[in-house]
Amino acid sequence: MGTDIVSGISADPGAVVPADFVHGAGCWVGGHAFIGSGCVAEDNVRIGARATVLAPEPSPDDLVQRLLIQSGATIGASAVVCGANIIGRGARIEPGAVVTSDVPPHAVVAGNPAHVTGYVSAAAGGTPGRPIEMVHAPNEVGAVVLPNGASVIRFPEVADLRGQLTFGEVDGQLPFAVDRFFLVYGVESQELRGEHAHRRCHQLIIATTGAVSVLTDNGSELIEVRIDEPNIGVYLPPMVWGVQFRHTADAVLMVLASDRYDADDYIRDYDEFIREVS
Repeated sequence: MGTDIVSGISADPGAVVPADFVHGAGCWVGGHAFIGSGCVAEDNVRIGARATVLAPEPSPDDLVQRLLIQSGATIGASAVVCGANIIGRGARIEPGAVVTSDVPPHAVVAGNPAHVTGYVSAAAGGTPGRPIEMVHAPNEVGAVVLPNGASVIRFPEVADLRGQLTFGEVDGQLPFAVDRFFLVYGVESQELRGEHAHRRCHQLIIATTGAVSVLTDNGSELIEVRIDEPNIGVYLPPMVWGVQFRHTADAVLMVLASDRYDADDYIRDYDEFIREVS
């Protein structure tokens, strides 16, 4: 065992863990990893060899600033975590990544500074999940309902010498009556959009130009849909968590909504979403 190892945690030789490290069952710390003061790990957290995990510096209003590593998260070998408050449940930090901000649940992050490169499945029991499968739009006009309740829709396309046209009609191709739309554009490729669910509002996401990946998550099954044609939409019904990521530089998203903006309809905290969807 290494220096200052907390009793009850599995750790390889050379690992340094402070006396105030709070951890759940099934946690493991690799050899020569260093954990700073003020860190908390839930069940089945794995911290790789030579990783450095530090809680943020306390603010003037806080006596102790803690870093919470939620259940099933994995921090890869030689990764550095400094500046984050939360590493989300089931998240995977790739070896050598430098994490300076919070990591979303089930996200895979890499690079310096780290950014989201994908997502992993919500595996039961805290075991790190496998990369989720990317789903593409159907070849024929119509909708494919995903296992988590979302849908991928290919709209009709009319082409002639003047160009192409696509369309959707309520009670036809559109799954709901539209009361609002908005556009999202100019998003850097490493940034995330969405990261919320709605209690009542239905949404349809279309990439009018460029391409983007849409994560759909019902709390137990995560699916990534890549949309890269203007006649393809991803339908997000209420109580499906949605995230948009991997934007191309020219991506312009048009979002159709069934309701006008209502801040109370949003669920922006993932743990709250899990409680409500359960």
